[in-house]
Amino acid sequence: MPIRHSLPWLVLGTLSLACGGDPISPPGPDGWATATPSSQGMDGGLLDDAGDVAADYYSMRSLIVVRHGYIVFERYFRGYGADDRPVLRSITKSIASAAYGIALARGDLDSLDLRLAEVFPQYVAPTDTTRGKITVRHLLTMTSGLNSEQADDAIRDTSWLRAYAQAPIVTQPGTTFRYDGALPHLLSGILTARTQMTLADYMGQYLFTPLGITGTTWEADPQGFTSGFSGLGIRPRELAKIGRLYLQGGMWEGQQVLPQEWAEQAGINQAPGGADTAGYGYLWWISAETGHRAFYGAGYGGQYLYMIPDLDLVVVITGDPDVTPDVPILHRNLIPDYIAPAVRR
Repeated sequence: MPIRHSLPWLVLGTLSLACGGDPISPPGPDGWATATPSSQGMDGGLLDDAGDVAADYYSMRSLIVVRHGYIVFERYFRGYGADDRPVLRSITKSIASAAYGIALARGDLDSLDLRLAEVFPQYVAPTDTTRGKITVRHLLTMTSGLNSEQADDAIRDTSWLRAYAQAPIVTQPGTTFRYDGALPHLLSGILTARTQMTLADYMGQYLFTPLGITGTTWEADPQGFTSGFSGLGIRPRELAKIGRLYLQGGMWEGQQVLPQEWAEQAGINQAPGGADTAGYGYLWWISAETGHRAFYGAGYGGQYLYMIPDLDLVVVITGDPDVTPDVPILHRNLIPDYIAPAVRR
């Protein structure tokens, strides 16, 4: 089902059509339509409760719930609105994951087993056989064995890519999950080396444009390589489009924007994952919510893009990326406590 759009005034408060009018609005300029929660099998009271709780979270900026391709709940907080483009932290990694699936389908990347040493032989000595095993797959699943926290700062001052590629190896590639926030930057470098396009330009041409996503911003390193791990600026509703794309098997208005196999495989367990999750996919976290498999991107400050395929549910939460560590971040609790239980049929 194609997405739809809600009316501009909704950026000032909660999306609510329950007081009268049609249960589904016509699509607007960005392609989204809104619908009452009940028309899409959800409990509007629980969603309102979620919004009320979210309003008390200091760093909360937006909350959007999409069911069956319709926005059924939308609220913005602390002066932020639908046209703001919050800078995403680590959700950027998950969004960027799509580029590598598209590159495989287009033949711009040979395979997930393409080795780092093949692309950047200048950074991997022939005698360094362990580092020579690192592949795109290892970087996508956080099993490269590298530890960027121990990268040489002097090298990083001249080349982020070289510093991360030559970071100490703490485990054998492919054997151990270890979340390393900076290493997806190597994937950005690999893509640029193979396509002569920055990650930002590649995503713009092959993902954002087909989805009608415009005006994005994206930070880059001093050498001009798009940040592979942070710094994407995008509207919350546009973030919801990316979630909807995955739930539609990569299809968008009749066009296979993201390869179906990638849309299906990226969000299932490819590596053990962290202690509080069921696993890790291709730069996506894996979990279960109210007994349903879910996958999500997460960023500092309480930023989330959640997909629950069984429930045909997308949830977007944006938070302050500059919030101080002493502020409790409870945004994720909204999903198991209110949003997933709101699904009635």
